[in-house]
Amino acid sequence: IGYFPLPFFHVDAHVQLTACLQSGGSLAFRPRFSVSEYFADVTRFGATWASGVGAMLSMLAQAELPEPSSHHLTRMVGAPVPQHVYEAFEDRLGIPILTLFGQTECDGVAMDSIEQR
Repeated sequence: IGYFPLPFFHVDAHVQLTACLQSGGSLAFRPRFSVSEYFADVTRFGATWASGVGAMLSMLAQAELPEPSSHHLTRMVGAPVPQHVYEAFEDRLGIPILTLFGQTECDGVAMDSIEQR
């Protein structure tokens, strides 16, 4: 199950919803992004991956973070990813972050991996 906190008209919905449909997965989302409800949503939906854009990820990294054992996230997908976001999510929460590269008109043409950034 993926968690999508962006507006559903965002280009990432094209990529992530299609991936879920092709793989038989699910995509959970809420009407509006909320820093204070983000991790509660992730836990409630049982999400194993989530996404966000740089500003969202920065706000989450600066907010009160949950205990690493309180969620089932195995990865995050986003861009751009500032260094302090890697430190918060990977070092403190143990959630690897993958960077999705693309433009609105390209729909996520490339993604890095944990092994090579």
